[in-house]
Amino acid sequence: WFSLSRRFTDSRLKDICFADNMNGWVVGSSGYVAKSTDGGYSFTPLTTGGTVELNEVSSPTPQRAYIAAYEAKVIRTTDGGATFSTLNTGLIATTQLLAIDFVSPTTGYVAGTNGAVAKTTDGGDTWTNVSIPASTSLLWDMDFVDEDFGWICGTGEKIYATTNGGATWTEQLSFGGLGTYGISFANRTTGVAGGTGGNTFFTANGGATWTQAITEPAQTVWGIHIVESPNGTVAMAACASGYAYISTERGKVWTQEPRFTISTFDDVWMTDAAHAWISGNSGAVLGYYEPSN
Repeated sequence: WFSLSRRFTDSRLKDICFADNMNGWVVGSSGYVAKSTDGGYSFTPLTTGGTVELNEVSSPTPQRAYIAAYEAKVIRTTDGGATFSTLNTGLIATTQLLAIDFVSPTTGYVAGTNGAVAKTTDGGDTWTNVSIPASTSLLWDMDFVDEDFGWICGTGEKIYATTNGGATWTEQLSFGGLGTYGISFANRTTGVAGGTGGNTFFTANGGATWTQAITEPAQTVWGIHIVESPNGTVAMAACASGYAYISTERGKVWTQEPRFTISTFDDVWMTDAAHAWISGNSGAVLGYYEPSN
């Protein structure tokens, strides 16, 4: 891990996402959004035309980014941030959208308060309500590995899964704590999730069973990511108070990484096992490079 540059904002950077190893985005409080085209060494602040809270960003290509926001809105750019448009998902206007994931430039999902989930197959022009029935969970994070298979986590340390693009949902885990705040899958079978007090889980069968990690992070996990590598898998967790953890055992054992700041980390993003970025409070952004992975 290494500090990429001087902090370019004091905003809380709630989420970070890179389309490739050079082009990435950060979003955060009071409508803050910025873009990097040099692997995170510098970020250019942009304006979406509003100040609605921005919570998570998904970037399927360097030119396209979709941002989950409050008021049931999705903010979209298709020209690399030169212009932004606000999309109406059709969900209740008070819905706070916290999670978003696009598996292609056209197909994506958003999720938020009270089990609300919406899906688009035309790049956000129109949306279909595919909410989780009878769920009152605040849905914090999601990960789809393709158009059909996806997982969502939320309050109560719950995890829900779909294998048919949101047509139906299955509750896979209900651990009972405050929340599972991050979830990530490397493929249709291998995944990790983390949240309250460092409670971390892993699965090797698509979530049919979730097992608590043998050695967990010692702090609350706010963001998590797992990718495949030539040596197996590499997973990373972004935690409270500037702690980051890594696992090379499919999430079974987590090891603390060097600590560079006391600012809480909100998210971690990996393009592959060698490249990662982490973001959080007070504009903190760190980079990671380890080619041996």
